[in-house]
Amino acid sequence: MKQRMISSPRAVARFLSALLLLAAAGNFFTEPAWAQTNAAKLAARDTVVVKDLEAAIVNAEGLIRKYPDSDFSPSVMFQLVELYVKRATYDFQQRMSSYELDLKRFDSGELKAEPMMPRVSYGKAIEMGYRILQQYPTAPFNDKVIYRIALCQMEEGNRDLSRDYFQRLLEEYPKSEYTVESNFRLGEYFFDKRDFALATDYYAKLLNQWQNPFYQMSLYKLAWSYYNTNNFSKAISTFIFLIDDVKLVSKAQDVAVLGKTKLDLRNESIEYLAQCFADYGGPDKARKFLEQFRGKDYGIDIFFKLADLYQSRNFYEESTRTLEITLEMWPMYEQAPL
Repeated sequence: MKQRMISSPRAVARFLSALLLLAAAGNFFTEPAWAQTNAAKLAARDTVVVKDLEAAIVNAEGLIRKYPDSDFSPSVMFQLVELYVKRATYDFQQRMSSYELDLKRFDSGELKAEPMMPRVSYGKAIEMGYRILQQYPTAPFNDKVIYRIALCQMEEGNRDLSRDYFQRLLEEYPKSEYTVESNFRLGEYFFDKRDFALATDYYAKLLNQWQNPFYQMSLYKLAWSYYNTNNFSKAISTFIFLIDDVKLVSKAQDVAVLGKTKLDLRNESIEYLAQCFADYGGPDKARKFLEQFRGKDYGIDIFFKLADLYQSRNFYEESTRTLEITLEMWPMYEQAPL
């Protein structure tokens, strides 16, 4: 007869206990560094968190062994996936801290052999995710399982496997909350593989959801993908759109976007716009295109960058022509005499 976890109050209590321990363990990874007062308190808290993590893992593993076919089994298994991820992440952070200390000792001559950089291992989490998909293929949260497997494979450096699971998520769960990130990660995969045509397909899917956290970086990479496929007109339009969007958002504050600040995105976009115009029509083409943006503060920056680019390439006639157009378009600019 099939055992049902819900029929055992003790089992339910243990399950809830495991979830509470998971929540407590999760606080460790989300608390900001500035909240720590000193190393002793941090070490003491680490000890408590590790014990909580290990207790939660043992508790959940015990539930699965005792009630392998219960209604709660897939849920407990997924909680185990998350617990394994947290435990592996913590272990990796500890090994990285030791590695950085050893690296300093190596640089100072205290160690003869250069330490080896550690690698994160999410093997147990991945294997449990595989089990869930195999044993419970219709579980209502399997999009979360696939997403977690894809992320773990990506963090381990198994990019092809990660690609496969992000693609599977899009195919099997097109309405999942993780589709936006999956499209971005696939765009990144193909961009790094220099398959810019495919990268464009994935990045473009994020542009109808401007509020998503990958929006601006997708615009940036989309523009670059157009540039690398010699679609200069679309590259220029996309970079211009990105600069306008970055400026709008930056009125509030200058925050990092996936490793780049808003200012980084703006400055790099201006630089790449100059490259686009240098490869696509030159200063006169740039003038025709940027006439519509005469009131924008970045137009003159693009022309200055274009003039510098031509000069660095020893294209002095083109550089001179760019500066002439700059004076014609912005005659009252404060640095015009220079």
